[in-house]
Amino acid sequence: MRLRQLLSLAVFLVLAIPSVGQVRTADPVDAAVYQIGKGLQCQCSCGSTIADCNMLYCHYGEPVRGEIREELLAGIAPDMIVNQLVAKYGGIILGAPVAEGFGAVGWAMPFVVILLGLISVPFVIRRWYHNRLAAVPSAAIDAETLSRFEAEIERDLASEE
Repeated sequence: MRLRQLLSLAVFLVLAIPSVGQVRTADPVDAAVYQIGKGLQCQCSCGSTIADCNMLYCHYGEPVRGEIREELLAGIAPDMIVNQLVAKYGGIILGAPVAEGFGAVGWAMPFVVILLGLISVPFVIRRWYHNRLAAVPSAAIDAETLSRFEAEIERDLASEE
């Protein structure tokens, strides 16, 4: 009985997992709206793309999806639709920075920061190691101070007896 349950679960997972995240629609326009919307950022503070915004009655995503649909039905190419939306709403609508001008900095900075971090790690570790060695107190103590502490310890021990 246990084997049968495990087999049923395995078949279910094999069939269910590939369908996760896929849009199933018979309308090619809906599929095209979804594809274009994946590259555009929704501005309703949901943090999703226009295609994936799940806010009910979204004040931003629904009108933009409607615009995309209308322009697709009018026969406008997807690249032109994106360019028109960027002209209307600004570059903030793009889901990723463009790789031109200042947008190239947005693409390059993560790699630059990682590279600088990897380069600086050996220097930081070396400095910490040398500072740790320098911070070790000296064990040298003069004879007069040592005899004074020994005498104080003897007095304390004698007074406790």
